[in-house]
Amino acid sequence: EAINRLPNLPEFHLARGLWYSRHNFAKEAESSFTRTTELSPQNATAWRFKGEMLYKLEQFEDALSAYETSVQLHPGNSIGWQGVGICKIRLHQFPEALSSLEKAAELDPANQETQIALKKCRTSLKLIGSEPSQEDALVTGIHLFGLGIIEQAITKFNIAIAQDSSNFKAFSMRGACYAQLDQHETALKDLARAIELNSSDASTHALYAKSLAHLDRLPEALASAKRALELEPDFLSFQVYGDITQFLGLYEESAEAYLNAIKHFRESLSTDKLGGNLKEILASQLSLRLS
Repeated sequence: EAINRLPNLPEFHLARGLWYSRHNFAKEAESSFTRTTELSPQNATAWRFKGEMLYKLEQFEDALSAYETSVQLHPGNSIGWQGVGICKIRLHQFPEALSSLEKAAELDPANQETQIALKKCRTSLKLIGSEPSQEDALVTGIHLFGLGIIEQAITKFNIAIAQDSSNFKAFSMRGACYAQLDQHETALKDLARAIELNSSDASTHALYAKSLAHLDRLPEALASAKRALELEPDFLSFQVYGDITQFLGLYEESAEAYLNAIKHFRESLSTDKLGGNLKEILASQLSLRLS
């Protein structure tokens, strides 16, 4: 009501944006913070909040612009510099991200989020800057995939494949990357080649099933998911089978598959199999739900 009476007071729009933000209405919060910056262009805090909401909305270039405006207005704002850094990580601008995060850490050395982002950035720079052998290219690609740096991971898998065209894991992982980019036709070509090279790898069959399902080739997807389960009834295989059977309306089978997926995931945790295990990296990183 106050905003309706006094529509040009930035404080009211800022307060409304904060309310929306606290209640997880990112789009509405961003709109309110944008209106605040229009009414009060020198308000560094409003620009920072706008950057936070745009980041939540995965509009990383716009978020970066908002954060950069915030730190230009208030260079001593460590959270603003952190925001600049994490946006540049998502945009794969790693040297620039490192500089921004180091500035944030200098201003607030105790901020754990900044320290975590710094570690990720330095790891990414090290991986991207390496000139790996065939084996190193595969391992580096998997690490980059786990960090969500998909395009750079594809580059590493390209190197591994160029060095050894019979490297089924490189084809399988490159297919997983294309699936992450929603390029499922391309993913299927790589995954089919991986299956030709090694028909007994359950992870590849599970990934193949997932991409088939995204292309509405459901009978084939179900057959591939069943094949993955036959080869190795693990977390990834059960998860994909559960997704596909749920999509087909086979709810009892789906529920049973999800319960088995949870069981296998807990077993992996209890036996410390997660570190470096390819299937677990795939399972934790891929968005397996059909949409």
